[in-house]
Amino acid sequence: MKDNSNLEKRSLTGFKRVAGVLALALLTYGCGGMQQKQKHPLIEGTPNTLTCVDRYGQRQTIYDLRGRWRTKYSDGPTIQEVTISQNCTEFLGIKTKGGVHVVEGSQTIKGVLEKSGFKEVQVYDSDEGWRDKNGTISNNGKNIELWGQDTITTLDR
Repeated sequence: MKDNSNLEKRSLTGFKRVAGVLALALLTYGCGGMQQKQKHPLIEGTPNTLTCVDRYGQRQTIYDLRGRWRTKYSDGPTIQEVTISQNCTEFLGIKTKGGVHVVEGSQTIKGVLEKSGFKEVQVYDSDEGWRDKNGTISNNGKNIELWGQDTITTLDR
């Protein structure tokens, strides 16, 4: 009868390596369609927030994204500008200083907010249309970072 303990040890070591690589990939790249959650839900009255009643009749305290934002893309040196309007949890950004892929006056970002940040967010590209992104809102609502596919988009107030 053969001793299988050495084979079992090698199999377990291989499994641990594969599990470690998968865990690292998940932490690094995330899951498609999932948004990174903020640490804590927002509290009414904190800076850069607004409290409203959403289309389902629920009272929500969410980030107030309304206003002008400087926009930087990881695949280009040009800084552009976007003005975001917001109707409770839904927002839409219009390019006010255009670029190559989205011209001035065009819709460029849209999405839905929830208590802890983005529920969903999309960025427009003239070649590919609306593209889903993952994103975070940080620095008390003064910074947005979006990522997905091949570009990182940063918006700052």
